[in-house]
Amino acid sequence: MSDGGRADGGSDAGLADAGAPDAGNSDGGLDAGLPDAGAPDAGGPDAGTDAGAPVDAGCSSDPECGGLLHCDPSSRACVECFSNAHCLSSVVPVCDLRVHQCVGCVAGSDCSNPTPVCDQQQCVPCNTSAECGLGRECSAASFECVPLNDTCATARVILPSGTGSIAISAEPAQALDDTAGSCNAAGPELVYTFTTTSPQSLTVSVAPLAGSLARPVVFLRSSCTAGELACDAPTSGSAGLSIATLAPGTYFLFVESANAAPGRVSVNVSLQPPPTGVANDTCSTPQVLSVNGTTVTRAVTFGNTVLATNSNTTEPSCSTTARTAGPDVVYSYSLAARSNVTIVARPISGSSLHPVLSVRAPCDAPNTEVACQAASAATAVQVSLPGQQAGTWFIVLDSADGTTGSFQLEVDAVPVVDNDGCGAPAALSFVGSSATATGDTTWATNGNVTGDASPSCSDSARGTGRDVVFSYTLAQAQDVTVSVTPTGTTPTLQPVVSVRATTCTNATAAAEKGCVSPLATTEGRLTLVNQPAGTYFVWVDSAVDSMGPFQLEVVTAPATPPPGNDSCAAPEVLTFTNDVATVTGSTQQAANDNYAGDVSPTCSPSAKQSGRDVVYQFTLAAPRDVQLDVVPTSGSALIPATYLRKGTCTSQLLADEVTCQAAIGGTHSTLTALPAGTYFLFVDSSGGTSGAFTATVTTSTPTPAPANDSCAGAQPLVFTGNTATATGTTFGATNSNSPTDNAPACGTDFLPRRFGRDLVYAYTLLGAQDVDITVTPAAGSAWVPTLYVRAPNQCASFSAGFELTCVAETAPHPLRVYLPNQVAGTYFLFVDSNSYATGAFTLSMTKRTATLPPGNDSCTAPTVVPLGATGVTGDTSVATDSYSALAYSAACRRSFFDARDLVYQFTAPTTGTVTATVSPEATFNPALLLLQSSCGAAQCVRFADAAGQGVPESFAFPVTQGQTYYLVVDSANREVPGAFGRFTLTVQ
Repeated sequence: MSDGGRADGGSDAGLADAGAPDAGNSDGGLDAGLPDAGAPDAGGPDAGTDAGAPVDAGCSSDPECGGLLHCDPSSRACVECFSNAHCLSSVVPVCDLRVHQCVGCVAGSDCSNPTPVCDQQQCVPCNTSAECGLGRECSAASFECVPLNDTCATARVILPSGTGSIAISAEPAQALDDTAGSCNAAGPELVYTFTTTSPQSLTVSVAPLAGSLARPVVFLRSSCTAGELACDAPTSGSAGLSIATLAPGTYFLFVESANAAPGRVSVNVSLQPPPTGVANDTCSTPQVLSVNGTTVTRAVTFGNTVLATNSNTTEPSCSTTARTAGPDVVYSYSLAARSNVTIVARPISGSSLHPVLSVRAPCDAPNTEVACQAASAATAVQVSLPGQQAGTWFIVLDSADGTTGSFQLEVDAVPVVDNDGCGAPAALSFVGSSATATGDTTWATNGNVTGDASPSCSDSARGTGRDVVFSYTLAQAQDVTVSVTPTGTTPTLQPVVSVRATTCTNATAAAEKGCVSPLATTEGRLTLVNQPAGTYFVWVDSAVDSMGPFQLEVVTAPATPPPGNDSCAAPEVLTFTNDVATVTGSTQQAANDNYAGDVSPTCSPSAKQSGRDVVYQFTLAAPRDVQLDVVPTSGSALIPATYLRKGTCTSQLLADEVTCQAAIGGTHSTLTALPAGTYFLFVDSSGGTSGAFTATVTTSTPTPAPANDSCAGAQPLVFTGNTATATGTTFGATNSNSPTDNAPACGTDFLPRRFGRDLVYAYTLLGAQDVDITVTPAAGSAWVPTLYVRAPNQCASFSAGFELTCVAETAPHPLRVYLPNQVAGTYFLFVDSNSYATGAFTLSMTKRTATLPPGNDSCTAPTVVPLGATGVTGDTSVATDSYSALAYSAACRRSFFDARDLVYQFTAPTTGTVTATVSPEATFNPALLLLQSSCGAAQCVRFADAAGQGVPESFAFPVTQGQTYYLVVDSANREVPGAFGRFTLTVQ
């Protein structure tokens, strides 16, 4: 699970940190985890010979495919399908162009009600409104995607009799931002309408539901676009309206989510005959609030003191004017357990009330007031009552300074968590060798502050996690295992477990003895070997804003001394016999010498945060090729993370990590021409594993570097016509770059810059031309390619400003870059590595006629998209990057969107809802963005970017007849494959 875009530092949940990188510069997680299928098989089928038969040049028609398959004209291969017309079954009616197979669906645009969502290539009912796209929501009754009451034209009619009450659950963030109230500038809104035939008293309450991030705004108009009667936009909590006498007529009620904050809200609307008195005017008839501090933790109500009387003589103590003459109303609440209570009274927008809060028990006895706060203006007033005892309490809401008016009253009561912080950690009692306890982080607070290093394994836990604290004491050194298991019928807590020494409040890295974050609702287990006598503090924290109950167990065992080479203090020196050194060892009783925030090891976050490691040392008297092999012994659970450092053993400089690999079954690294010097080999543990292993280090005669290993020997590409091909291998090459360089700018954690073995080619253009370059790894190679091009006379430049393009693959797939309209000159092409692996490859380059950017390259001249299934075609290959996330509005600032883009416009012929769809070629991973009001990036209101290469992106949006809307076809990240290509854009 993602942690809001920040690395959680969490464990790898037992999965190996495969040596292949996870991603380039992330596209914000918006590809929904779908793998990029890569390009289709390059070259025609059977490119070689077939048992001595003539070369098969591929098919040319369907009959050549035997009658069951179809001849794909682009690849001349026999495939199951290359268009939906080939998929005749109603079960699998869609052709997946990535694999040329018939499936149930590829994207949401292939599905419709009653199964509107595409999940695992099948159309299924919706579960959440987010699956339906903006402008629609998932019906809780039918699980279909239904249109929202997003505009006045589609306003939902409520209270048709003109009186009564209604409760509605709504999700305004699913709507579009069509208008704004006077109290809030931006946010999508839903519209409701009602008609009264007689004067009515109106009360509206809009409150976020549990877990919702929505910030409600509500406003009322007498017509769709004008005649605003009231508007309320609190900075937090619930929004509301209270109008004592509403004249007969038709009204429009707008429920908005400020700044499109997501989440559901409850909308309660009441129309009643105007009151002639106040029912809760005295202590004998209080309005009972449902909050009880256990099952109900929040109550929101609205009231008005206009018709109330003054029933006080000695209280409220904090306001003389309220005590002597202020009209007041009374509420009560009953706590089932000791609770932290917060009471807020806020004048409704337009109210002149100066509110006063007085809390008492009992209500009408003198000198029973426990809290009193008064406002000297029409502003909110708050009372906080930490640790309020169980029982019935009374709230008297009074009026100061001769004012009266409507208000909103909020009462929050949450159970007291005694071990919520270091003030009172829960001491664990051991029975034999174990101690157990139960707990719940639901009502806890976050005990960390900015700058804390612990818990080191979870940014989200440090930032917002709710935590509770336990302590245990060891009389002598022991091994200790701490486990936290989420409980409940459906566990919700994603536990983060850390142990501190010295003092409970010491949140430094040095005081933290261990930290684990499984990033799932599963057990978090932490073992501390040979822990000295003393008192320790167990922090049970919560990752990614989760919370919930859990069971804690602490088990002790006799102390096991660590291996002699447990740290850099005493690395074991390897002894070579005939250039080979072999050792056996185990990480099981070792300690972790790293912290989650360390730079190295780069290949395994879990090894950094909790991996047990041992250290070996060897010295080369002269440059040598070095092969490193670490293999778990039979029955060992170890998933090794193997890394080699130069310089000093404890170095955390990226430049000092020579290699790093982590994999199930063992690691294998070959380092060519490793310079003379002393090196430190770490055998670490990924995914919370540990165990025995065999490590072998083999040295051999150094492999000479290829002639084009650097700019000094850049190999000129030789063209036959407009095409040049070359073969090469990065085996034996060195890294021309440094971790401190600004280029190459792409790659996973800038791996090409830090480690990648690279080769340099040169090509010369005599005039402006387009350049099309593809590099293909050899069959079976683990090498992950990176390509970048540097400007003339800038081969050795490490400035990103002279880098014309940089794209990095994330797997051993072919990689293509396209540079349109390159001016004359000699350019330098680098074939680099986005992994620690090396390998052979084939490089091809084609020079094409120079292509200028299309006319719709920006908002200057958007291409018109007609309504209908035909649409328009386009190609971003020769476009420029006109917009990026920095230019787009906050609603669309979810990824880089810095690839080449094209702009289109659509003018609605009628009012209603339309669906825009971009259908890409197999290798293009598009994003689609909607600009509303005008053609400018700042006007972006929504986007679609969830599918991956070769998969359509689409969304539905409401339109008004005659209004023009603008669509941008972009891609999430220019530095990853699939950032440009051909497509069809339709609006239907």
